[in-house]
Amino acid sequence: MNEIEITESQTRNTEQHFKISQQLRDKGIRIAIDDFGTGYSSLSVLKKLAVDTLKVDREFIRELPDEPSSTLMVSTIVNMSMALGYEVVAEGVETPE
Repeated sequence: MNEIEITESQTRNTEQHFKISQQLRDKGIRIAIDDFGTGYSSLSVLKKLAVDTLKVDREFIRELPDEPSSTLMVSTIVNMSMALGYEVVAEGVETPE
């Protein structure tokens, strides 16, 4: 299955995003939000997104597991995303930790 990546900024107009996303999904194209957590997403928008995958930005991943605030943020993003039915990808993973 094909997947297209968009940035968070492409979801600001939720009506337009949903319309275009639905057209792509109807054609069998999955949608991923790239670099999630670095843009201007709000929680109210997150629950309305027509996407399949959230890719957590490497800025959060790079500081794991040594930075408590990054650990909390990544954990929250992962748990919330999975509860909403999204797949989650951590970008920039370079160590087993």
